[in-house]
Amino acid sequence: MKRRTLVLSAIHNSKRHLFNAVDALVKGYGILNSTTNKQRILKDEAFGFIILASLERKEGEQYLKADILTKSKH
Repeated sequence: MKRRTLVLSAIHNSKRHLFNAVDALVKGYGILNSTTNKQRILKDEAFGFIILASLERKEGEQYLKADILTKSKH
């Protein structure tokens, strides 16, 4: 049980770190899917699309943080 608690704590801390990093990036440069940011991110042919699809989702005409950044199963 202690190991499970440690793993869940590590996951929570990692998600919080990712949330803060994405939040700082968006505050500094705007949404990741803006035309300029999207072009820059997609220059990474291996992971650019995955990054965009993993960190933001489109809802109507608006981009929001992906569920992994805002929802928790724990």
